[in-house]
Amino acid sequence: MKNLITMVICSLSFVGLSAQDEYYNQENKKLMQELSIMVGDWEGSGWAMNTKTRVKEEFTQTEEIRFDLDSTIIKVRGVGKSDGSIIHDAIAFISPNTNGGFFMTSFLGDGRDGKYELKGSNGNYVWKIPTPQGTVIYTITITENTWKEVGDFEMNGQLYPFFEMNLKRIKS
Repeated sequence: MKNLITMVICSLSFVGLSAQDEYYNQENKKLMQELSIMVGDWEGSGWAMNTKTRVKEEFTQTEEIRFDLDSTIIKVRGVGKSDGSIIHDAIAFISPNTNGGFFMTSFLGDGRDGKYELKGSNGNYVWKIPTPQGTVIYTITITENTWKEVGDFEMNGQLYPFFEMNLKRIKS
């Protein structure tokens, strides 16, 4: 009887372990590999248009990008500084969209947040933020060691550049 109970407990343990292997969505893991080019540590600089003065203001930027939840999502941590002060502080999570592409859910240090569709492939990605005045469009182009991101504001069919960032990979 004691041996039977021991065998049942051991069997249940192995069932639990094999179920654990399937806990994470394997299809999502496969989809997220498309974004593996993003993963790593990045640093560089850029500029953003001050909306009040219409003057370009320069900044330095770091991005720490990691797979998380057993590679079923990507966590992005970005910090921008100007004259030693933080001017941009953000966390984002990128997850697969079952209809194709990805979702990016972002949280900014100033309290703004949102969920946006991230579209593209092969190192070229775009996401859009609709506003009452027009649409903010961010475009990212990534190679093995470079990250270029530009921001345009689209209004009445016209594009107005307001942001550019150029980063280099410092760690994979």
